[in-house]
Amino acid sequence: MTRWKMLNPKNRQPIWSLKKRSSSTPGLLNAVLLNAVLLSVVLLSGGAGCGSNPKPSQQNTATSTTQLDDVTVTLEVTPNPARLSDEPTLTLIVNAPQDHAIELPIFVEQLGDFLVSDFHAALPQTNSGRQIQKQVYHLEPTYSGHLEIEPLSIGFKNAAGEKKTIETEPLEIEILSMVESSEPSLEDLEAMEEPVELPESFAWQAAALGLLIIAVLVTLVVIFWRRKSKVAATPQKKLTPHEQAIEELEQLLASGMAEANVKQFFVVLTGIVRRFIEATTNVRAPEQTTEEFLAEIARHHHFPSDKKERLQAFLESADLIKYAAFQPRQDDIDEAVSRARQFISPPNASDSNAFQT
Repeated sequence: MTRWKMLNPKNRQPIWSLKKRSSSTPGLLNAVLLNAVLLSVVLLSGGAGCGSNPKPSQQNTATSTTQLDDVTVTLEVTPNPARLSDEPTLTLIVNAPQDHAIELPIFVEQLGDFLVSDFHAALPQTNSGRQIQKQVYHLEPTYSGHLEIEPLSIGFKNAAGEKKTIETEPLEIEILSMVESSEPSLEDLEAMEEPVELPESFAWQAAALGLLIIAVLVTLVVIFWRRKSKVAATPQKKLTPHEQAIEELEQLLASGMAEANVKQFFVVLTGIVRRFIEATTNVRAPEQTTEEFLAEIARHHHFPSDKKERLQAFLESADLIKYAAFQPRQDDIDEAVSRARQFISPPNASDSNAFQT
């Protein structure tokens, strides 16, 4: 994840460069800030003899790469090692020619020694005649130690119509326990030393002065930031569930996936409708099978009976394309897109015609 420096939201210039250009900020303020920073650095660095600074923790990533023909599959797990209380993230990345039909793994509740707490598929990307598809899993460790993620199978069909399967290598992740393996014992304690007279020191005065300077510095920065906040950009408007679903649908149509991989197209299309339902109701749509989802919908008061029937027909026809050998025509694809668009339309739109057959 990229960490940005603190920038002025209007022209993306660093704040310290804006201080030099602002005619409204007194020159005394700049001088006080600079002197306070220098003095704080000197005081804090002067106490280095009292102890060493701990090294920052680093987040490493466990990776594995498998290749078959012109298809490359990469697994990335972050962080590694992870604590037992963490939820490591597994990212499956498939890089293949654009004319290949890729069949990604279906959702499972467990991968080897890990439970799957959440799962989603990102929108496919195309670049220079190649397609990149991703799946993201949020994992829950079941115990500490060296845990293994079992191999994942990815099927694909090349331009010549040959069907092949590529299987990833097992990936081992280290899970750290927050509890020490051995309990402390009083027998390990050493004998008490004789009292030692401490030499007179002015370290506490220097520490107090340093804290005071830091407090003044923070106060000045807050005052300065509040003055500059008047020109802050207006925050981006949060999309409603209807707007979010429509935007995802337009991105899917613009990606050209319907021509490159019609099965994956219907996986993403039904996923958009399911996420919209989750955002507007209490139904946990993405984690359920079609049968479980329809059974939950049947008990939900938000859906009239006619809409339930249309939604059932929409999802079951999509399953025929995703999991069976049915090859849809262009008319079938257009009709499925039309039904999805009508279902995710805003409430003031004419949804009485949603999923009309």
